[in-house]
Amino acid sequence: MGTTVTVDPETGQEIVHLRRRFVPPAERLATAGWEPVADGDRVDLLAARTVGDPTAFWQLCDANGVFDPAELTRPGQVVRVALPEGFPGSLDA
Repeated sequence: MGTTVTVDPETGQEIVHLRRRFVPPAERLATAGWEPVADGDRVDLLAARTVGDPTAFWQLCDANGVFDPAELTRPGQVVRVALPEGFPGSLDA
């Protein structure tokens, strides 16, 4: 996410702000594939298996339009894996 530093013009004091991340609508992301959820899967395991980074579970949340990662771990569910916003690809793969 990152931070931004601004300086108050009156006091000269540095003010640190967290940058906001706007969640793209899931339908704007190109589908890279689908991943079945197995018994015992956690969202970090799904992310490691599909995007190669267990901390990138938020990409799976974005692709499936969910805010709670636990919604992606029901055994038997098929999770959509999408390319990050801005990557070219088919939106209906």
